[in-house]
Amino acid sequence: MFQDLRYALKTLRRTRGFAAMAILTIAVAIAVNTIVFSPLNSLALRPMPVREASRVVRLYPMLPDGTRANLFSYPDYLEYRASARALDGLVAYIPVEISVQAGTGAETRTALGYAVSRNYFGVLGIPLSMGGIWSDDEERAGGAVAVIGHAFWERQYGSDPAVIGRNVVVNGRRFRVVGVGPKKFYGTEPLVPDVWVPLTAQPTVLPGPALLADRGTAWLLLLARLRNGATFESASEWATVVARRLAAGYPSASAATSVTVAAGTFFTLDPSLWPLIELVLGTAGLVLAIASANVASLFLSRFLSRRHELALRMAIGATRTRVVCLLLTETLVVGLLGGGAGLLLSHWILQILYPVGVALLPFEWSTALDLSPDIRVVAYTFALAGGASLAFGLSPALQVSDRRLKPALHEDRGGFSGRPGNLHSALVVLQVAVSLVLLVATGLLGRAVQHAEALDLGFNAHGVLYVDCDLRRAAYSASRADAFVSGLFQTAEALPGVSSVGLTSHVPLTGGLTRTRIALGASATTTSAPAIYAFVTPGYFDALGMPIVRGRNFPEGDAAGLAIISEGLAEQFWPGRNPVGERLTVPESAVPLTVIGEVRDASNSAIWRQKEFALYLPRTASTDAHTLKLVVRSTGSLGAVAAALRGRAKSIDPALAVRAAPLEEVLRLWILPSRVAAVSALVLGAIALMLAASGIYAVLSHAVARRTREIGIRLALGARRVEIMRLILSDGGRLIAMGICGGSVATGSTTWLLRGFIFGVSPFDPRAFVGGAVVVGLAGLAACYLPARHATRVDPMVALRAE
Repeated sequence: MFQDLRYALKTLRRTRGFAAMAILTIAVAIAVNTIVFSPLNSLALRPMPVREASRVVRLYPMLPDGTRANLFSYPDYLEYRASARALDGLVAYIPVEISVQAGTGAETRTALGYAVSRNYFGVLGIPLSMGGIWSDDEERAGGAVAVIGHAFWERQYGSDPAVIGRNVVVNGRRFRVVGVGPKKFYGTEPLVPDVWVPLTAQPTVLPGPALLADRGTAWLLLLARLRNGATFESASEWATVVARRLAAGYPSASAATSVTVAAGTFFTLDPSLWPLIELVLGTAGLVLAIASANVASLFLSRFLSRRHELALRMAIGATRTRVVCLLLTETLVVGLLGGGAGLLLSHWILQILYPVGVALLPFEWSTALDLSPDIRVVAYTFALAGGASLAFGLSPALQVSDRRLKPALHEDRGGFSGRPGNLHSALVVLQVAVSLVLLVATGLLGRAVQHAEALDLGFNAHGVLYVDCDLRRAAYSASRADAFVSGLFQTAEALPGVSSVGLTSHVPLTGGLTRTRIALGASATTTSAPAIYAFVTPGYFDALGMPIVRGRNFPEGDAAGLAIISEGLAEQFWPGRNPVGERLTVPESAVPLTVIGEVRDASNSAIWRQKEFALYLPRTASTDAHTLKLVVRSTGSLGAVAAALRGRAKSIDPALAVRAAPLEEVLRLWILPSRVAAVSALVLGAIALMLAASGIYAVLSHAVARRTREIGIRLALGARRVEIMRLILSDGGRLIAMGICGGSVATGSTTWLLRGFIFGVSPFDPRAFVGGAVVVGLAGLAACYLPARHATRVDPMVALRAE
């Protein structure tokens, strides 16, 4: 083996150009695969940065229908913790968005907080940098104590060692700082928290229903540390016993019937995600397949040029196995060197891409995702390199080590081999076919992005600003919230360029939907339908550009008992009829509602989902002002409007966190996954096309070099140079046509895998298929042109004299 290794290194050193081309080709393909695998490894495979991470596990409740949930209620957590026989501790926590003010007079900013159980740091084995954790008494007293993050301490308090005992304002409430978090620990999610507070502070950090006594509401994530000797199975059996006891004592349709215990990583993959992961990894794998076919062509040409040497080895007693091992050692060296180069290349590229990706996220929190290569990434990379080495080395090695090569001992070394051999041809066809698959996927994803950007949402997001002040989190009373919203509304109306202003309890595409069930009021039937609903003011529809297609808008002043419905809801209850004047009943209203208008269906949630039925209710004196947001349509600069409204809000309450953003930014965020997928597919398709074109060029160049004598004879006998070019182009064109045909069949049977990304576009969109075939065909013919042009420049006398 070492003898073969020394010989392979010596051989590659003598052919540095060939070695560099082969190593670079494999390195690029390996880098693509490593870049795709690294985020998956960091999220779902790499243990969290805690002490003895192998013993830290996550608990997941399994619902009666067999689906996996993520959250537990606080009373259930106490039950599990009280009987945790297989554990050295059970931790509950939940990340929450909060507003933070580092002392009186400091700027209020949106931050990430963790509400955690008191044993959070102890069970995870993470010592604090300063101070300590809160006491049981402080936790029972309402939890107005906090541990601040190390980066937050440095940034907001200037690393002041006297920070212990000072106050930090969270959601308008003062919390006494009792400790500073560790410097190298960022939390149990890949997001860096600024503050840890007790779970008993839930009414402050998660305003709304009282969750601490509510067994029916799941809101906590659970982590545990296994005892020495305990296994995932034994912990799961214990937790399942507790779950069944709780389900029997507190029956509910959503009660867990068992508990799954998984490794304590940032994210545990749900089985439903595996098809998506396999699709992404498989797409990257196609690039490696093209690269392997490319390098296989290079090695086949190289091995064929050494057929005299190989035949001599076999003539003096070398077995076929011995020759194959010799050749595979050379391919293995190239594969491993390419794997090492690909690992370095992927690390450099990820260092560039990671900040760009973080900047695209819709929040300002710091992230703590470690994408540096670890043992799993290294093993994955070199496993791919080893597999690719066998893939691109075995077939050429078997072909050139055939005993029929012994007649090569009697051949002169300049004989011609005719057209590309069967293996060469098969490799070219494979490269073209796989390139077509990737390019059609690129076309489909690009068409999906175009479709999403032109999608009829039922409203016009251009020129619309929404403002959300989350008054509930700031602990505003009902009267104070109403006064604040009314003041901000009046300010917006007076701004130059503002054409319409509305208030709503839900801004489309921003989440936080509320649903109800609508029934006919004055009908003999019992027809009912689910629908989303929102409280709005009359200006809401003008601000969003939602035309009222029938009836009228809400009147100014008292509009209690009135409702406006969407077209789909009208068609559901009164097909082909005018719904104005009809009556509806909803649980949220004590009296039947009279329909006074009908508006277009709107995309209130995900843009790729079917538009839901919608019910719009007027804002009345009883409407909760804490939930209201401002929507403003302006013909001028939205930035100026946002600055003016933020300034007005700050003049009323300097401690209030205000979010003011164009609605188009939210829409772009919904389109972002498809755009990222399209750009990624474009990059992979471009790399694949480049590799395929270089492979075609290499094969035809080798064929032309081997056919120099034949071409010289043809030219000497009177063949025109255009005929020689046509001859070479026809050879390459046949391979390209076969690849396009095979790729079209493969693409047609695989594009359905993209249906989750190409909403609004058929997986068999003809423009994507034709466009992909044209691009592949042109690129292939361009790769054929250079060898064909070189063939026309062969001097027949020189070619024949060389023979």
